[in-house]
Amino acid sequence: MEKELSIMSKSAFIEMVESAYSITPTLQGNKGTIESVINSHFAQMSTKNNVWKRDTFRTLLLHLYTQRHFTILKNPGYIEVLANISAFGNKTVRDI
Repeated sequence: MEKELSIMSKSAFIEMVESAYSITPTLQGNKGTIESVINSHFAQMSTKNNVWKRDTFRTLLLHLYTQRHFTILKNPGYIEVLANISAFGNKTVRDI
């Protein structure tokens, strides 16, 4: 039963992120839930210009989820930082 519960919650978060990524950006406001915070950040990112921001934000959210960094994903302030980090998604860093 425990294993089924973790699979259900995993797919629910991934589906929420994919849904927020794929919908047309409309300002919805922050309703105090993690879903509304993620939706509002995706809504601020263009689907036509600088699409890499949306791609990077989605990738960061899913990566942190698969790495089990739930504390970061529960905090709206940290999610805002991830959205700001995604603005640098097209930059590369050279190896030292």
